[in-house]
Amino acid sequence: MSPHTTPPDYGIPSEDAPESIARREALATLAALAAGFMGTSLSAAQIVTPQVKAAGTPAPQKFPTGPRTDADIAARAVNDGMVYAHAMYRLQARLTGVTVMGIQAFGGRLVGPPLAGLFAVPAQSPSVQPLIAAFQNAAATAWDRLAASVKVPGLPWYPAFAAFPGPEAPPMPNIPMPFITLWFDPSPILPQNLAAAIRAGLGARANDPGAAQAIDRFSREFAAKFYYWACAAQVLTVLGKGPIPTFAPPFVPIGPVIGGTAEGPGCLLAAPAWPG
Repeated sequence: MSPHTTPPDYGIPSEDAPESIARREALATLAALAAGFMGTSLSAAQIVTPQVKAAGTPAPQKFPTGPRTDADIAARAVNDGMVYAHAMYRLQARLTGVTVMGIQAFGGRLVGPPLAGLFAVPAQSPSVQPLIAAFQNAAATAWDRLAASVKVPGLPWYPAFAAFPGPEAPPMPNIPMPFITLWFDPSPILPQNLAAAIRAGLGARANDPGAAQAIDRFSREFAAKFYYWACAAQVLTVLGKGPIPTFAPPFVPIGPVIGGTAEGPGCLLAAPAWPG
């Protein structure tokens, strides 16, 4: 969460609220998974958002390269399909309803299509095909729930709006910042929650030989990839504008934007692809 103070009416809990504490712990878990999976310390990520140590968090295991079970095949197919689905989502995602007060941006929401409809997973054998739906729906639902919780937590996106020389500031792009600096609820992406959703979707097939291992690998890999992507993805071209109500030349020739707005069609267009 941003170090800047966010008014309570924007729906972002204070730093010491239980929700914020749980969020920091969840992000620390994701960071540890990403560090183990990607083979990096993620020092840059730890700079942009405070973390707490996630002791004992095991690194995610990649999919095996030898003989695979039906669950392995389904998980791998959805894992590969996520790259295309996420690319299509980024093309259509937008930040909307953001409020601008001086240099800071608050609130808003991330709008995009339901991820489930964007997957393009090749057909598999009759024994595998039913399993694909469980992995795909769980991953898509987790992403959609996380995306629906995104807000801007008072980020200093518009330095020119601190003292603008005019009655109205024209549209200006935000200072690019990583996706991880936005406020969002990471709990849907946590491996234990994603794994539970997959098992519920699989029903009795969750007891197939090797299914538990495939679910665990997929859930940890998905969580690790999200955190890695969120640290690398820059949110940009969110165009802010607004009035300067104190502007009264010649006595007050400059003033801050108060009650401005910002919109970001294509805010994730420059973001990297989902890690394959």
